[in-house]
Amino acid sequence: MYRQYTDDDGEECTEEAHSDGTSDTYTLFMKNELYTRLWEAYEKPEYTERKMLSQRLGFCFECHSVFYIDHNDLDEYGEPKKKPIKKMMYTDIATDHEYSSANTAHNKCEKALEKLRKAINDLI
Repeated sequence: MYRQYTDDDGEECTEEAHSDGTSDTYTLFMKNELYTRLWEAYEKPEYTERKMLSQRLGFCFECHSVFYIDHNDLDEYGEPKKKPIKKMMYTDIATDHEYSSANTAHNKCEKALEKLRKAINDLI
């Protein structure tokens, strides 16, 4: 299958078009199942472990989004910019949870990841 279009110079071009399958019903269904099971497994670790994982992996603890709206940084239309949530370092996580060292935060995150892996395997 070929697609015809006009490029920036006004010349007609032809290129081969390929389907990507991202809107395929089966693909969408399987992605939904994957995410449903992932978030179900994410509920297995304790509250503090989940909080630390969200900080370390860079997503919102409450809504699971990987972006936040920065109202202090506006785009050319005066709208707040959407920015990715940064992953926290173990030293920052340790400070946030009042642990004595970054190694403690690292060990707790590793244990939480292991619980998450086990929970995912139990759901399969």
